Amino acid sequence: VLLPGLPASIANKLRYSKVVVVSLYVGQVPGDRAAVAEARKGARASGAGFVAVNVGDDKTAASVASFVGPATPPSMLVVRRPGKIVTQIAGSVESAVVTQAAHNAGAESLAPGDRARVERVEGLTLHVRRER
Repeated sequence: VLLPGLPASIANKLRYSKVVVVSLYVGQVPGDRAAVAEARKGARASGAGFVAVNVGDDKTAASVASFVGPATPPSMLVVRRPGKIVTQIAGSVESAVVTQAAHNAGAESLAPGDRARVERVEGLTLHVRRER
């Protein structure tokens, strides 16, 4: 069960990943685009979900502000199910920092040779165990 009031894009990702990296950006601002790319790379390395949210749109910005509070893009959040922000960093962040923050929140990636076994299914959520 997810917390009420989550922006739809974040809630959707949390249905499939227990940890989600959220990159807040504005439109086509060059510095913001680079920050989104680093956050995406860090999320992928950690095995976390990823969503980029353009807060240049007033409706989206209002939805995100009600969840995050005041945030100046570019910003990076790490959100853990059921919708708790566990890390919030303003400005551009290197992918290694994103990876570590996501791991600290509980994200796990599979190493080469690892396999995942589904332990149980709850609604749309698969609970898996890593096997070496």
